[in-house]
Amino acid sequence: MSAAQLGISTQSAIKLLTALQNYGAYITDDSGWDAYDWCMEVGVEEETQTMLGENLTGDSGLFFDDMQILLANMKIVNNKTASTIGGGGIPVTSGAISFCTDISNFQISGNNTPLNNSIEIYSVPLIQKIKYAWVINGGVLQTIDSSSTATIIWGNA
Repeated sequence: MSAAQLGISTQSAIKLLTALQNYGAYITDDSGWDAYDWCMEVGVEEETQTMLGENLTGDSGLFFDDMQILLANMKIVNNKTASTIGGGGIPVTSGAISFCTDISNFQISGNNTPLNNSIEIYSVPLIQKIKYAWVINGGVLQTIDSSSTATIIWGNA
């Protein structure tokens, strides 16, 4: 169903509706009473208030009303099996962004016996849409650490 069909009007609830329709949700905890809790990243509440003028907390208001509609229209889907992890059926959208790629088989190219104060360049295979995080011990990273290539000054530099 669309936001208009459900009568949802706030931008935040419409965005949440789209995410729920495309990716679903998991119930992971019990709030301990007849209530619900939604987890969000730090800063989302303030950003939403500033950017959209929408209050995501409290027990009244347009967003609260939209959330009541969303909750009333959520359905349990139990079609997960060993061969259909996350459920079956035809996906309505591509999967969520992968936050981690197995790099255990990556070979880091570069000098593995650097001298003190030497500047060395290292690289790993470039994979599109991957953000790299270089962890350096005994040297100082001189390039952007999200790149597949790192320039490092070793030793006492």
